[in-house]
Amino acid sequence: MSDTVTITIDGFAHGGDGVGRLDGKAVFVPGALPGETVTVTLTENRRRYARGRLDTVLIAAADRVEPPCPYVSDCGGCDLQHVSPDGQAALKRRVVTEQLARLGGVSDPPVTDVIRPGEPTGYRAQARLQVAANGRLGFFAGQSHTVVEIPHCVVLNAGVQHARDMIGDAPGAASVTIRSFTPGDAAVTLEPADTDTSGFASTRARLTETSGLQVAAQPADAPLTVTVGTHTFTVPSGAFFQASAAAAQAISDTVLTQVGGLTGRTIVDLYAGIGLFSVPLAAGGAQVTAVEANRVAAAAARTNTAGLPVTVVAKTVERFLDTPATFEVVVLDPPRSGAGSAVIDRVVGLEPTRIVYVACDPAALARDTRLLAAHGFTLATAVPIDAFPMTHHIEVVAAFDRQ
Repeated sequence: MSDTVTITIDGFAHGGDGVGRLDGKAVFVPGALPGETVTVTLTENRRRYARGRLDTVLIAAADRVEPPCPYVSDCGGCDLQHVSPDGQAALKRRVVTEQLARLGGVSDPPVTDVIRPGEPTGYRAQARLQVAANGRLGFFAGQSHTVVEIPHCVVLNAGVQHARDMIGDAPGAASVTIRSFTPGDAAVTLEPADTDTSGFASTRARLTETSGLQVAAQPADAPLTVTVGTHTFTVPSGAFFQASAAAAQAISDTVLTQVGGLTGRTIVDLYAGIGLFSVPLAAGGAQVTAVEANRVAAAAARTNTAGLPVTVVAKTVERFLDTPATFEVVVLDPPRSGAGSAVIDRVVGLEPTRIVYVACDPAALARDTRLLAAHGFTLATAVPIDAFPMTHHIEVVAAFDRQ
């Protein structure tokens, strides 16, 4: 096999690479799209697969476009800027379908069209920027810890970008995390560097006195408010939130749709976070138990669910499931690695008739789908939600029914 080859791309991996074939083995090519003929320089050549660097697109896919960001060739943040928004949605639906079929063992997976909340640029409400040796902010290059200096990022919303502009250079910090839901109201967290403690202290002092910026010293600090649908949530700096308010609303609305009727039903919300799902579920008439291990997020959930029929339990999901209980519906939003057999086995023991699973990785969802099938649950629907345009990442809300 020569170092430079010409191949046709016919597949698309769930990590965002185009996939072609050469001498019977898969060749993974970042930046290549299904339907394209490309020249590739092989960078890794193993017995069962190879990886390559895209050199030339000889025949381009119809959905290939000029990326809107001038830093895309260096920055590791956005890996699908070369694909039209319609093309991105089609690829993501394809990935979800293929993962559920291949890893989940689902014949003809019931995957809906992709929901696309908001715009493909200017949407991100949070960003972690790295600090280069010269103090300028940027993002890591792909597959490295080299910082690419980026003064303006096309996927950041106006509030995050404005805060980034006010911060300017940040000597003494290793990274800067910014969250903003509205311009002029941002939360900033500084990660200290190993050196230059005086620079870090002066940076913190300057930002503390900057109007419109809250600086978090602890995870419970610098809370912001965000409105999702008809509900307003408090979000501390150390609590997880979705990439944007629009994405949060799309995911929350889809969860409610998949749960169905709410009045009088008993629902457990596992990995509940700040209560994004618990609040509308309870407001709709359900009795909700919200389980969240992160104590900052659990405290925020208590604030956000005040006055509603919600019990917040500050425990790990595993510890909570050690206590026998039954619920009509289970809603769970596990970490990227998925719930896994230990949690799935005990979730089934809650005797729900429906499980609504929010996934941020299609492969993890597919693995857990196979586990649920072994317990007699059938995948009723899988709804992809494009919460991260310009990247290969996709959220999925899947509903399972007991056979």
